[in-house]
Amino acid sequence: MVPLIEDRLKNYEKKKGSLQHLRPASVLLPLYEKEGELFLLFTRRTEQVEHHKGQISFPGGMREPGDPDGASTALRETWEEVGIDPSSVQILGELDDLETVTGFNVSPFVGKIAYPFSVKLCEKELAGVFSVPLSFFLKTFNCRQESLLDEDGRKREFYVFQYEDYRIWGITAAITRNFVKVIT
Repeated sequence: MVPLIEDRLKNYEKKKGSLQHLRPASVLLPLYEKEGELFLLFTRRTEQVEHHKGQISFPGGMREPGDPDGASTALRETWEEVGIDPSSVQILGELDDLETVTGFNVSPFVGKIAYPFSVKLCEKELAGVFSVPLSFFLKTFNCRQESLLDEDGRKREFYVFQYEDYRIWGITAAITRNFVKVIT
C-alpha cells in the first residue's frame, strides 16, 4: 500500500496557507509497516508545554530560521521530540496546510519510517508515543464531529477519532482525516 500512498501524494496538489500573520510550523505523519500492516505514530504532549497541553499530536513544531523548508522542520522536530533519525525517514508527500486556533499555519508531511525504530522522548515536551493501525482511520464510522464554544462564545466544530483510550481531535484529527481522503 505504501507505493499507492506515495503515488497519491505525488499527484496531490496541496492547499497552502495564505495567512502571513500565522507562525509557520510543520508536523510529520510517521507511517511504518509492521507485519504487513501500516501504522501511524502519534505523540501525547506533556502538561508543561506552552501549546496544546496533554493533547495527541504528530511530532512537529515551529519553523526555525535554520530550517530550509517545511519538511526540514518536520524532520528536525521529529528527531528532537521522538529521537527518530531524519536519515531513516522517507518523505512521501505533503498535505494541505491547516490553521490552528493558537495561531499556527501547520504544514503536514507524510514520511515512511524504517521499522523497527527506537524512540527517545523529549520528556519536557512528550509524555509518550503510541501507534494506530491505518486501517482504523480508513473506516469512516471511526470519525465523528463534535463542537464546543471557544472563549469568545463562538461554536467551533472539529473531528474526533477515539482509539482505545486515546482521543485524537482538533488539528491532528483534521490532518489525519485529510490524509485518509487523499489516499483513498
